Amino acid sequence: MDSNKWETLLFFNGIAIFFIVTYHELSGFTANPLYFIEPYLESLGLTLFTFSAGYKLFFNHSDDLNQKPFLGEYFLKRFIRLYKPYLGYTLLIFIPLFIVTYVTVYIFHFNFERATAFINLTSNMSGFNLIDFFSGNNPVTSHLWYLVALIGITSICFSILYFKSINWLFYLFVPFFLLSLWIRLNDVGAGHLDRIIMFYLPFFIFGIYYSYNEQYQMNNWFKITKFYSPLFFLIIFILAIILRDNNWVHTTLLIVICFLFPFFLFTMVNQIKKVRFVSHFLIFCGTFSFQIYLFHLPLCLPILSRFITSILKINYIFMPLLISIFGIYFSVFTYKVVKKIHLNILFE
Repeated sequence: MDSNKWETLLFFNGIAIFFIVTYHELSGFTANPLYFIEPYLESLGLTLFTFSAGYKLFFNHSDDLNQKPFLGEYFLKRFIRLYKPYLGYTLLIFIPLFIVTYVTVYIFHFNFERATAFINLTSNMSGFNLIDFFSGNNPVTSHLWYLVALIGITSICFSILYFKSINWLFYLFVPFFLLSLWIRLNDVGAGHLDRIIMFYLPFFIFGIYYSYNEQYQMNNWFKITKFYSPLFFLIIFILAIILRDNNWVHTTLLIVICFLFPFFLFTMVNQIKKVRFVSHFLIFCGTFSFQIYLFHLPLCLPILSRFITSILKINYIFMPLLISIFGIYFSVFTYKVVKKIHLNILFE
C-alpha cells in the first residue's frame, strides 16, 4: 500500500477509534448535553472501521481474491488474528478487573452498576454460558463482540468469493443492505451475533467495492458522490438530528450517513492534515487503534472517568471529550507496559 493511502487509512482508523472511545465515555452520562451525539459516534465509528477493513482487504490483495488457496489460508490467519485477542485479552484483564472491581465495591463502597454486576457474575458462575461467551457475549470484555462479528462477516464474504466471484459479492450488496436496514428498523434479535453481523456486513462489502472502483474503474456515480459528499453528508446529518424523534426516518438517515461518511472523509482528509495537532493526534490514534480498542475497556477509561468525575468532582460539559483523549493515551501507555513484560503474546 502506498504511503499516502496508508496515511489516509490511519486517519480513518484514528477517527473511528476516537468516536468509539468517546461513545463509551458518553454512554454513562445521559445528563450531559453532548449525549445526543452518542448514537452517531457508535454508528459512524464502527461502520468506518468495517469499511476500512474491507477497503484494506481489496487494496492489499486485489490479485489474490480469485484464488481459492489464498482465501483458505488468509481466512485461517484472519480468524486467529481476531479470535486470539478476544480470548487472550479476556484472560489478561480478568484478574486486574476482579481486583479493581472488588476494591471499588467493597472497600470504597462505590455503587457502580457494572461493577456490582461483574462481582455477582464471578460469585455465581452458574449464570455463565460458555456457548454465548465463544460467540461474542463476553461478560469480562463485552466490547470485544466486534472481533467475533468481523470473523462472521469475513466468513460470509470469503464463502461467496470461494464459491462464486467478487462480482457476486457486489450483486449481493443490495439484498444485504436491505436486510441490514430492516434489522435496524425493526430491532430484530437485538444483541444477537447474527443480527450484528448482518447489520455491518454491507459496510465491509462497500469498502471492498470502493477500493475496487478506485483501482479498476471510477464510474460516474462515484465521481458525483465524491464531489458532493461533504454537502450531502452535512445536510443529511442535520436532518437526522432534527428528525431524531421519528425512529424510522432517523434510523434510515443514520445508515445513509454511515455510507456517506467515507466519501466525506476522503474529500476532507487533506484539509484535516493542515491542522497539525489534530493530524498528529489522529495518526497516533490510527497507529494504535487496535490496541486502544482492546485496552480502553474495561479498566483504563472507567478508572479515569470515575476518578475525574466521581472523586475529583470535575464534570464540565466538555469532560467526556477530554477524558476520552486521556483514556486513549492511558490505553496506549498500558499496552506498552504490557508489551514491555511480554504479556502481549496473549493477544498479538
